[in-house]
Amino acid sequence: MDTTEKIQVLNLLKTSQGQIGGIIKMLEEGRYCVDISKQILSVQALL
Repeated sequence: MDTTEKIQVLNLLKTSQGQIGGIIKMLEEGRYCVDISKQILSVQALL
């Protein structure tokens, strides 16, 4: 894996990590399931 590709992968993983943290917070707050599902689909598409 070259440096550019490694940076791109790391950026995607860090973005996913942030979104997953948001999903955890949404679950803890008891947010509406549809909103949580949208965020899960967003992370899934990113990966």
